[in-house]
Amino acid sequence: MLLESQLLALLDSDQHAMHILMPVAYRALVQVNTEAARRLMSEFCWIGTDRVSEQAAQGLWLAVLHSDQDVEFQQDALKKLQVAVQLGNAPKYQLAYLTDRIRRNLGRPQLFGVYPFIQKERDIFAPAEIEDEEHVEERWREYGLGPHLGAESFAHYCVQKLEQLIACLEAEATKAGPKKT
Repeated sequence: MLLESQLLALLDSDQHAMHILMPVAYRALVQVNTEAARRLMSEFCWIGTDRVSEQAAQGLWLAVLHSDQDVEFQQDALKKLQVAVQLGNAPKYQLAYLTDRIRRNLGRPQLFGVYPFIQKERDIFAPAEIEDEEHVEERWREYGLGPHLGAESFAHYCVQKLEQLIACLEAEATKAGPKKT
């Protein structure tokens, strides 16, 4: 399946490059993935689980999600994704993430708060603004996102995960013993 392999390649390049490449190279790869997603969507509209595996469909979604340099493309893709979700060919949570990504890119308050922090300046982050925050829990449940943590709880969760990682690395270093020089 050519379509399946093209989408799996998008998924693979997006996820691996995000963690390995320097920011400039990553932006270049995102541009390549954006163009590939645009080309595929012009031919097939939204490519959901009615045509490809869940993993391959995830590749298209991530390429669109990370296309921050082309908000118009993201907005067009959001309309197509909405149809796919209504037809049962894409999970609803993808709408929440793409909606908030677009709103974040436009400097508007998020509906779901899936990106709990926004970058104000270099290395300075602040909690993201959420529109109609008193109903965010309901939206999270409706879109299958689980409980909403909020910025403070999310930050605490991240610190816990980082502490676990550090403890794991320290344990590995202790097992390996001192470095021989």
